[in-house]
Amino acid sequence: FLFNTLNSLSTLVMRNQPDEAERMIMSLSNFYRTSLTGDPLDDVPLEEEVHLQKLYLDIEGVRFPERLRTIIDIPPDLLDACVVGPELPEYDPQYFRRLAAREAFQRQLTNLMAANGLDALIFPDVQVPAPTREQLNTKVWTTLTYPTNTLIASQSWLPAITVPAGMVDGRLPVGLEFMGRPYDEPTLFRLAYAFEQATHHRRAPLL
Repeated sequence: FLFNTLNSLSTLVMRNQPDEAERMIMSLSNFYRTSLTGDPLDDVPLEEEVHLQKLYLDIEGVRFPERLRTIIDIPPDLLDACVVGPELPEYDPQYFRRLAAREAFQRQLTNLMAANGLDALIFPDVQVPAPTREQLNTKVWTTLTYPTNTLIASQSWLPAITVPAGMVDGRLPVGLEFMGRPYDEPTLFRLAYAFEQATHHRRAPLL
């Protein structure tokens, strides 16, 4: 990263683009000042992490002014999120209980697939149609209360892949999630590809 940035800075100087070179120097300074002032072992709120990423993108924006376009869309209720882990996990009984619960959940799911001779479990990504921007603005759902089924795979540490499965009301896409056995991603890719080829539900966006 630093090598590429300095090489780009040198190119700007050689091309007699002092304004862009100065902007890159200031962006690089802000990035390193922010990243080096904090303790790497401290817990950082998401808002601060996003700010650091914006500083990095400012640098890349000078390198690729015509090609780089970024949109950061994060629900406000997540900006203060900060998951604090135990300083010494081996001495925290709650930490081990949660690990054990995850392992038990994974065993239940894998035993279910094995008992029924299944290669994967299949279910909709979410339990409701995708909300509109207007609905999101009314706080009808928050990030933590939105009824999504993707938590099943993430909380059991099982591999999963999502494929298009049609439309709701002819305009809102619906996703179908394939969740497989541990370390069996090749089977998931085969199943997902076969489903896509058989149904052709995917609609390319209009550009």
